[in-house]
Amino acid sequence: MREWFRSHPFVLLLLPLVAFLLLCDLTRWPIDLLRHTDVPYIGTESTFFAIAEDYPTERAKTWRYTCSLYPTSGESRTRAYVYIRKDSTRLLPAMGDTLWLCTTLRRPDSIGEFDYATYLRRQGIAGTCYVQGSQWQHLGKATHPHGFIQWARWAQHRLFEQYQQWGISEPQLGTLAALSLGYKDDLDDDIHHAFQRSGATHILAVSGMHTGIIYSIILTLLTCFHYRNPRYEERLRRVMVVVVVIVSLWLYAFLTGLSPSVVRAVIMLTINELAYALYRRPNSVNTIAAAAFLILCFQPLDLFSVSFQLSFAAVTAIIVLEPHLRQLIPQPEMSKWMRSIYLFLSALITVSLAAQIGTLPFTLYYYGQTTYYFMLTNLVVIPVAIAMMWGAFATFIVGVFSSSGAVVLAKVVEGITWVMNNYVQWVEQLPGCTVETSISSAMVVCYFGAVVCAYMAFKRSFWWFVPTALSLTIFCLLY
Repeated sequence: MREWFRSHPFVLLLLPLVAFLLLCDLTRWPIDLLRHTDVPYIGTESTFFAIAEDYPTERAKTWRYTCSLYPTSGESRTRAYVYIRKDSTRLLPAMGDTLWLCTTLRRPDSIGEFDYATYLRRQGIAGTCYVQGSQWQHLGKATHPHGFIQWARWAQHRLFEQYQQWGISEPQLGTLAALSLGYKDDLDDDIHHAFQRSGATHILAVSGMHTGIIYSIILTLLTCFHYRNPRYEERLRRVMVVVVVIVSLWLYAFLTGLSPSVVRAVIMLTINELAYALYRRPNSVNTIAAAAFLILCFQPLDLFSVSFQLSFAAVTAIIVLEPHLRQLIPQPEMSKWMRSIYLFLSALITVSLAAQIGTLPFTLYYYGQTTYYFMLTNLVVIPVAIAMMWGAFATFIVGVFSSSGAVVLAKVVEGITWVMNNYVQWVEQLPGCTVETSISSAMVVCYFGAVVCAYMAFKRSFWWFVPTALSLTIFCLLY
């Protein structure tokens, strides 16, 4: 164990950081990470100057904005969700516009056992407020986006509008925008529900898989479809390729809104590329620990983000468990092309199973449901998603030179998206597709304890099965 920690130094840095953040969250000492959301005017009617930080998200009866609120009384600013009631006679504000509001900022109610107020506070949102037509005024329009994140949202919205100009129709438009850009504002509710129930939500949430596809596209083009390998050729060309890859990946992370899962993947790939440029072999566990450490240094509250937890649980399980699961797959003799297809499908199975093992307790804890058909879904949805990403990338490249050619490619991508949507809806309708059950935080700890002990039993000693059985017994008793 001591040798393992010596070979994984970033884990030694990550563990005390996580412990310190948990201490701050539980004891609110020595600092309160949520103090900027504790403002004195919550629950009282006040007037604010507000700046819209993003584009509006449509709800049934309202438009939702994320706004920075500046009380006219001069008290400290905060951020909130502002719900503006729909009114066909008034022009909607755009991102960056300045508003005057007269409303009451409130903490939202809990949804069942889910503490929605605390969840929003960990996202930097103090609360929510609703305004009628007479409670807000449009003071001024923004000439350009303010701030790094707003520039990212502006670029994301512009690319979405480009999809619309190419004639991609709903609901394919919403699915394609969510998958390729992380833009979910126009995602069809029925389609989203079908992806959730069929175990394909990770396809819609731009994450490490999408970043990996973009990475493979960039590397394939820079190496002339793998005709040349820059990692072992002349130093200057190798360094140039590494720089182009890293800049392209961070540009993609910027366009998708810098979500924790994408930032994690980009940091890991950046470290890998720098290691290859220096003729070093990166260590996967060290790399993921370094990514978590850097993200938490800049955004400590991401530790409590569902996206952060699911992303790191999935990639850690894939790195640690997938190689051992792959060894269980038989390797029959077959032709070269058949072997390539067989290895691709077997990799889909082992990666999907490893990711499911890592994320299952979080999906049950946060969402209260899982599916039996995650393997059936992934075997089709992941290859189709790869084809969609390649198609979308090619469409934007062709669109620079020929608008008519981009329209043709966009129709092809729309057809691929139609196949994905209909397949996911078909899986959703299979009998017994969704299992609805929930577990407690203590059961999550028991689950991971059983997984870790079982792994150690296969790697180290048979006696590790004793704590494995104990963890499973406690899990069953709590259930």
